[in-house]
Amino acid sequence: PLKELRGRDIVFLAGGVGIAPVRSTVLSILSSRKRFGDLALYYAAKTPHDVAFSDDLKTWRAETFKVFQTVDSVPNECSWSNFVGLAPALLHHYAPKKNSMVLACGPPLMMKYCVEELVKQGFGESDILVSLERNMRCGVGKCGHCMARGKYVCQDGPVFTWKEAKKL
Repeated sequence: PLKELRGRDIVFLAGGVGIAPVRSTVLSILSSRKRFGDLALYYAAKTPHDVAFSDDLKTWRAETFKVFQTVDSVPNECSWSNFVGLAPALLHHYAPKKNSMVLACGPPLMMKYCVEELVKQGFGESDILVSLERNMRCGVGKCGHCMARGKYVCQDGPVFTWKEAKKL
């Protein structure tokens, strides 16, 4: 909901291939940059080999916002100068700016533990938006695969506040 986010500081939280939908949102926000507050990206991948859009990450880091990266592990043949550890540890070590709106997309367990860390830091459950799109198949509400407690993720979402999502 980009219109509702105008004027707000934004924290993007991406895990693995969840960086793809986050990237499209970042590009959209950058196209009207003056309408938004400070931006920060927290991105977690399994290994340095799994980091996607590395050129974009370098550009964003050099341009207008902070980029924090972590990997779960670093194989011997790799060099990695960023944080090593799980995404919640990255959020704990580099605490996001309070009163920001959080946009999260990634594996469900990563999002769950990251949101728990953010709530511990004082973020409100309504200020954290999570994407549940990985639960979708047909995308039009016919197959029922994404049905969760009376909501079709494909039609009613796929983006929900954490307050809503935790009930699903």
